[in-house]
Amino acid sequence: MLKKIICFILFVALVINGVAGVNVNESNTKNTNWEILKGEDFVSAVNNDNFELSVNPSNGFFKLFNRQNNQIIYSNPLDYKNDNYAKGINRAGLSAQLIINCIDKKGQLFDVFSSTNSAFDNDLTVQKSENSLKYTFKFSEYKLSVAMIITLDKDKLKVSIPLDNNIVENDANKIVSIQVLPYFNAGSINENGFILVPDGIGGIINFNNNKQQAMFGYSEAVYGEDKSIFNDIKPVNKEKITMPVFGISKEEGMGSFAIITSGASLSKINANVSKGISSYNNVFASFQIRGYEEVTTLNRTWAAKKYTLSSKNRETKKALSIDYKVFSQNNTSILDMSKYYREYLISNGLEKNVQNNYTLYLDLYMGVKKNKQFLGIVYNGYENLTTFNEAKQISKTYLDNKVDCLVIRTKGASADGAYGGNINDKFRIQNSIGGEKGYIDLQNYLNEHNSKLFNQVELLEFTTSSFGYNTSFDNALSVTQKPIKIYQYRLSTLERRFDIIPKFLLKPNKIQIAASSLAKSLENSSVEGVAPSSISCSPYSVYNSGQFISREETLDYFINSINELKKTSGILLENPVIDFVKSSNQIVCMPTGGSMINIIDDSIPFLYFVIHGLVSYSCEPINLKSNINKQVLNAIECGASPMFSFIYEDYEKIMDTPLEYLYGAKINVWMEKSIDIYNKMKSAVGDLTSMYIIGYEIINENVKIITYSNNTKIIINYSENSYFYENNEVKPIDFIKIN
Repeated sequence: MLKKIICFILFVALVINGVAGVNVNESNTKNTNWEILKGEDFVSAVNNDNFELSVNPSNGFFKLFNRQNNQIIYSNPLDYKNDNYAKGINRAGLSAQLIINCIDKKGQLFDVFSSTNSAFDNDLTVQKSENSLKYTFKFSEYKLSVAMIITLDKDKLKVSIPLDNNIVENDANKIVSIQVLPYFNAGSINENGFILVPDGIGGIINFNNNKQQAMFGYSEAVYGEDKSIFNDIKPVNKEKITMPVFGISKEEGMGSFAIITSGASLSKINANVSKGISSYNNVFASFQIRGYEEVTTLNRTWAAKKYTLSSKNRETKKALSIDYKVFSQNNTSILDMSKYYREYLISNGLEKNVQNNYTLYLDLYMGVKKNKQFLGIVYNGYENLTTFNEAKQISKTYLDNKVDCLVIRTKGASADGAYGGNINDKFRIQNSIGGEKGYIDLQNYLNEHNSKLFNQVELLEFTTSSFGYNTSFDNALSVTQKPIKIYQYRLSTLERRFDIIPKFLLKPNKIQIAASSLAKSLENSSVEGVAPSSISCSPYSVYNSGQFISREETLDYFINSINELKKTSGILLENPVIDFVKSSNQIVCMPTGGSMINIIDDSIPFLYFVIHGLVSYSCEPINLKSNINKQVLNAIECGASPMFSFIYEDYEKIMDTPLEYLYGAKINVWMEKSIDIYNKMKSAVGDLTSMYIIGYEIINENVKIITYSNNTKIIINYSENSYFYENNEVKPIDFIKIN
């Protein structure tokens, strides 16, 4: 009996130690001596030549003291109790280092706070090592536990949330998402400064901008929303986030710039301004570690009820990590942040890959499937839009008119046309537009004139089954075990179109198999370039029974597939996430603006401050924009090359097809004008492709000045009136260049 009692006591001790204790990320803690910290005030914990990191073990607040300028950054506002705008749970958020969103067994979501639900209940343990702090938050009421490690590395704070054996859940409560340091270096209502969000090309949110009516602030998914999210009405067009970064700058204080170094595809960037949920201006990252979907039972009846269905699997077992670079100077600029990020990318393998010649990029739509009739019988047949002979004529016209270099992407050249069809695990070309012989002839002609050809291949979205890729067995499923479908929407009403079959998404592991098969096919051909456009962005999670694949794993399958293809051909990618830039030979359809969500004050080309001079890229197709002149100036501001989308045939050929948005794409209408636009843009930035952007000034909302590393200035005037810069007139809707 005594043995049983002793065993039971040991078992209870082990369980308690597992919840309250510390087994944090063995890779980070192995052979580390940890010392428990105690006290009711700040205690000096970690030091180096630049900074001193102190922590209050009773509430988890920490401060970073700069030895050079005697300034301090705090993890949380010290006077949070006196905030006049924070109410209810928002006040609890002010004192929290982590805000954890959970789901109970009834499918109801709720938040717990590392302050009010852990530290203030004496359930926080803080330990230190030579260069790190380790927090263990126990939430006794909910039987949860989460750890956080903060490491001081020169002028950076490295923050990680280990998810292997250091996050404790139970059957009653599961963790859905975690907000990390939501008020780190937040700006008060009495401070001036700005927040950088990576919206599209980049967005600036000024402190105290009186846009608190945007009650949900800014909250956007890194690398775009998961494709498993279904909408009956077309969502508002937003420019996706391609960079996992954010920053904050203060006129009278140290700035900080954050890079999400692990778990980026699971993250969201969030920002708020004062007078909204608090009196502070803040920006932070949150991570979704478990997929979920809202479900309605007995829909459209009096007994309808909503609840949330969550995945059994966590999205990753890796640590979630953010590096915070701290700038010692006041009034940190956007260019300070972009220079730091550019150097970070270079140190992580991004090599200089710019073209010496200024390039014109073309999308040529070769064909599309549409309903036809033969002897009164309706069938779905291939409609020629551009043949390879016609594509060669188009190329010759441009090159004869002194276009330096062409890069052409052919779309819809296979028998499936430009929408839907099979997974392209083999290189095939439709015979009616010239077949593979016509393709190679065009490719050779372009090569002779220092130009390139890429054929779009589809490895992700499909509408029909083929050997090895079945729409019933190989498609990705959502949390509710329904097939994930990509729908088309009407241009007029934005409603879902029922006359066009939706696309399925292939399981990510099958994508890599298809890429390997295609790469082998290319080995035996003369094809030199492919464009796997759909796998360059927006990863998704797959919840198929017995085969869960997270967004992080899907991203790995994407990059592995791209690298597999790169072994045998050149790669063209469309608006890729930043991780993929170093794997591409050409980049097209890059944004020239942001979503301009209400809380954002200015769109600013931060993305191009980072990558210009390292890679060549095009803007989005100019002829498909409503305001052509503004789009040209936007592209010049971003240092981009021009791009156009064309068909050779008349518009009636694409009516009642998924390509009907190409209403301005007939080549005969645009040939002369597109050459003029190319020459105009070339005169502005054609000789600057290898230069970094080192200066950017907003004179007013209509006048911008961009300075390159050779001291060339581009002054852009978006207004209807002339602007004078140093006695030089910048005409309305125009630019000047000063060397």
